[in-house]
Amino acid sequence: MWRWILAPTDGAVSAVLGRRVEWLSNPDLALPLVAAVVVWTNVGYVSLSFLAGLLAIPDDIHAAARTDGATAWQRFWRITLPMLRPTTFFVLVTGIVSAAQIFDIVYALTGGGPEGSTDLVAHQIYSEAFGSAAIGRASVMAVVLFVILVGVTFVQHLYFRRRISYDLI
Repeated sequence: MWRWILAPTDGAVSAVLGRRVEWLSNPDLALPLVAAVVVWTNVGYVSLSFLAGLLAIPDDIHAAARTDGATAWQRFWRITLPMLRPTTFFVLVTGIVSAAQIFDIVYALTGGGPEGSTDLVAHQIYSEAFGSAAIGRASVMAVVLFVILVGVTFVQHLYFRRRISYDLI
């Protein structure tokens, strides 16, 4: 679908603009467009996660803060945002892990090109394993990626550990 939308001659975006634009062949445009497609595909997931987090905040806490004279802005900064920290942690961890695993969109839209501008980690591992037949090198790259992701997740956990409270008060 995205290849059709971004097609230079008969694509929807080029038709709306009224001119031919090489969206996926231009190294300056390809990576931002891949990023936009990734964001587009993840907006629903992140929105539902935060909606679930918002619905999990008890109304009693906001009512008590309102009774105590807290403004909407104070309730947001002192109640809503701190109560969303577990959700924020979850979304950050899954987002970083997902970002490192982006393969399908890159493979379908650009195949890692043009000029390697969209050759992200997962696609590079795939290219090493199946394009260059360097299974050992691809395996090492995959293990290093795994270790980096575990390290980033651990650092995030340490950062959020003191800041996340599952208690109501």
